[in-house]
Formats: sequence, structure tokens, C-alpha cells
Amino acid sequence: MSQQDIFQQELFLNLDEVYQEQIRQSYQYIHSLGEMKAIEQEWAKYKYLILEHSHKIYLQIRHLLKDKQAFPGQEFLILICQALQEKTDRLTKVNSIDHVWGYFKNTATQEEKEIYKNMLDSFIGDEIELSEMKAFLYALTKKYHVHYLLESYYFINIQP
Repeated sequence: MSQQDIFQQELFLNLDEVYQEQIRQSYQYIHSLGEMKAIEQEWAKYKYLILEHSHKIYLQIRHLLKDKQAFPGQEFLILICQALQEKTDRLTKVNSIDHVWGYFKNTATQEEKEIYKNMLDSFIGDEIELSEMKAFLYALTKKYHVHYLLESYYFINIQP
């Protein structure tokens, strides 16, 4: 499948513009290197965002990347597009929130831990939006200089 093909598919065209642009950049990066390493580097950036949308596709991508001799760039990006269109419930999103929180659970202050617990309860109870949870986690990411998360697309829609 050529670059034109992936970008003309309904799967891609139905995505938010922010995601479309990121996938275009990922495509360019992956295909400029032409190595599995490039896909793995992009996966490191996408994984929590994908987990937020689809645990099933998250697992499919992990399986896809096990064959280190392959170069599944197209398949990888198609799965990313599919995941980003999944409709998910709050509990699915809680899974990704908990994974990201794992970077802070041992370094956060007691106050931050209490704020997290209260916010998570409020999120589960449909009292606050995902954007509020992610803004809190993004603030912690910046405060504790978690480079891996700062490079992540998980916070792609969070305004610094």
C-alpha cells in the first residue's frame, strides 16, 4: 500500500486533524528510516494513546512488533487509525490513566496522590472529563521531568 493509499482511506480521513497530521509525520519518519526500530520508536510515543482507545488493538500492535525481521509500517499505522476511531467507555480510559500514573506513584507527594485518587473517582463517576485527568497527569509529567511521557502522543490534545 502506498502513502497515497493510506491517506485516502476512510479510516484515515475520519480522524481528527491533529491525529491525521501526527500519522503523516509518523509515516514519513518510519519510511525515511525503513527499519523496525523506527516503528518501535513511534510505538513508544503512541502506546498510551492507543491503550486509551482500544486495549484490543494495543495488544494487536504489540504482537505485530514481535517479529523483529519484519517491517510492518503500513499495518502499524492502519491499526493506529483503527484504534483512534474506537468508541470507548470511561473504564477503558481508566486503564491508560493508571498506566501513566504508574510513572508517579512512587515520587508523587501525598497531596498529589490524594488529588489523583479524588480526580480518578470523579472521572469514573462521570463528574470530570478525560481532559482534566490528562491535564493533571501532564502537569506531573512536566514537574517530574518524565521525558518518555513528554515525548508521548498521549498528551497530544493537552495545551501546555
